[in-house]
Parts: sequence; C-alpha cells; structure tokens
Amino acid sequence: MKITVRKCPWTQKLFECDQKYMVHLRELRTLLSFRRDIQRAINQSDQIFEWAAQNVRTTEEFEKWFKDNWDVFALRNHAIYNRRWNPNRKLKKTVLPTLISVSCRQTTPDWEEPRNSHSCPRNGVKNWERKSDLPTTYPGWGFRLDFSYKGSFPSFVTEMFDGTIVNCDRGGGGGPQSYSTGITLWADDWPAMRDFKEKQKMWRVLST
Repeated sequence: MKITVRKCPWTQKLFECDQKYMVHLRELRTLLSFRRDIQRAINQSDQIFEWAAQNVRTTEEFEKWFKDNWDVFALRNHAIYNRRWNPNRKLKKTVLPTLISVSCRQTTPDWEEPRNSHSCPRNGVKNWERKSDLPTTYPGWGFRLDFSYKGSFPSFVTEMFDGTIVNCDRGGGGGPQSYSTGITLWADDWPAMRDFKEKQKMWRVLST
C-alpha cells in the first residue's frame, strides 16, 4: 500500500493527512505574518520616537502620539520579550491588546530638574550613587502616564519603552488591564517640547 506524505518546505514537518497539512500551512502563514509585524515595529520604532522628539510639544500631543502608535508599542513589547526572555522557544501568534483609554499629566514643575538616578538623557550619564564628580540632575520633566487596555502582554508592560527616550523609572501597576507609571522626558531628548516650554516661559516674563 502506497502512502503519500506531505512535507512542508519551510518547517520540514511531515503530514500523512492533507487536512492537517493545510491547517499547518494556515498556522504558518499567520505566524510569519506576526513575525513580519514585529519586525516592522522594530524598524519603525526609531522613526516614531525621532518624530516625537521633533514634533511633540505638550502633554496633550504626547497622549495623542501614544494612542496613534499603540500597535507599534504593543508589538515592541512582544519583540523585546522574545529577544530577552524567550530566545530559544518558538514565537506564537498572539492577539495584541487593544488600547481603551490613556491620560498623561505633568507631575513636576518646569523649573525642577529630575534626578538621573534611574535614567538620563541619551547624551548624559546615570548617577545612582550621586557621585560628586557626576551630574545629579538634568533638565527635563516628570509625568504620570495612565492607560487601560483589553488583552494582555507577554512581558512587563513598560518594556515597550525599553531603550527609548520615554523613561519609565518610578513605579507602575494599576490593576488588571490598566497601568499607571511615572515617566521622565529629558529636555535634550525632546527638543520640540523643550523649545515650546522655553517660549512659554519667555512670553510669561514679557507679559508681566
């Protein structure tokens, strides 16, 4: 009796049943599409953050930027998880969480420079031990970012911002499918916001 076996040219798996082979191909197409989406998110990340640095000036504009690029941030979380925590296991297709709401508010006055114990500008240095020969603060602003979502992340939520100019360095949490975290935006990393705040300060001085 002759047995026909199907062999997948991409995974080298063998299938005796055409139905199982077709299911395998559909799952493989879905997985490859998800991998392409993750790679796209990685490729777009630098452009998205560079655009924000040059264009985002206010808290409201930061909120809109975060909302508009949610899918990229969610995919970035998956990419970082698989690179850091899951390097030797197969990547599985996952339904991305959906953003429900987001709000952002400034928590430090413009004149107060945040400490650089947990993060620093890209052209600066951290100073956890507060060494006297290193800067202990830099120009920048503290914010509270709150958002809720439907779904789940494979890793820590704020890993979507790892290695970027959004520094999540003060707490976090907020309950199931919601997150609240302190973030620091350094002035040198966000020139559009820095210039806007400097112009606001100048107009306040001139109007008095």
